[in-house]
Amino acid sequence: MASTGSSDVENEEENTDQTLSPKKVGRAAEYPEFAIIWSYLENFCELLRFPELSLDGLEDAFNSHSPRNENCRQLEYLHKKLLVKLNRRFRPDKWEKALLKIAKEQNMLVSWDLENFGYDQLKIGTKLELFKMLLECQFDTNNKLKTVINKSYEADELRLTPFGHDMDGLLYWFHMDESGGVRLYSTEEDEVENESWKLLASDLEELENVIEYLIIKSETNPKDIVLAKREEERKKNEEKTKTSKKGKKSKKAAAKEEEDDNPCARCYSNVQPDSVSITVVNLKERKMTGL
Repeated sequence: MASTGSSDVENEEENTDQTLSPKKVGRAAEYPEFAIIWSYLENFCELLRFPELSLDGLEDAFNSHSPRNENCRQLEYLHKKLLVKLNRRFRPDKWEKALLKIAKEQNMLVSWDLENFGYDQLKIGTKLELFKMLLECQFDTNNKLKTVINKSYEADELRLTPFGHDMDGLLYWFHMDESGGVRLYSTEEDEVENESWKLLASDLEELENVIEYLIIKSETNPKDIVLAKREEERKKNEEKTKTSKKGKKSKKAAAKEEEDDNPCARCYSNVQPDSVSITVVNLKERKMTGL
């Protein structure tokens, strides 16, 4: 898999809803790469023979710059283990050089930062990008991992699906570890670079705030509002159609018109009007039974 460019997260100036803002900012969980890394580890941690990890511990490892930090030492161990599985030979105290070499081979722009400043001084986003690169390279070089995946997994099993979505087009992604650590994120549909990626909750208190927000949101966005929006769009489309050339409608256009008969069809990808409520119920169940 090709490496993505660095995606350092800036504090959003347009954050108008403080209810959904975590208490801490400038942290690893604010980056989409952190969620990607955790999803990967959830699937392949045992295959890679990694120790048991927690969301809080992993995030702390990326946030901290202190080699005395126990979580940082564990993250260093994971780097070394991944490098070994990529058939890299190096002295334990020279693992950064091995990481630099493979980063250059992958044409990563952040390799310049690693070479000039050293790993401990890298930005959080850069550390995440480098670690994600090592994980992705396992698909290309780690033959044992590739064999197990090809034999034991279907493509659909490896495709991460949203935990829920709402009528405004926001997708919600949820992670929970064995110790009860949680992370809840949101992003807009059909995004390629996760421009609107946002960390919503990283502990029980923040999760409860999001649940309450979704309840209010579901009450203040009833179906009649969706119906009104769809009717307005229908009228606009009819006006455009009158001014366009006459002709037989294509099957694709006919299907779209049929879909517009359902006011929620365009707001819910699975045509489920109660998706906001489903999201709230699922979050509550996770909170009560899993935490």
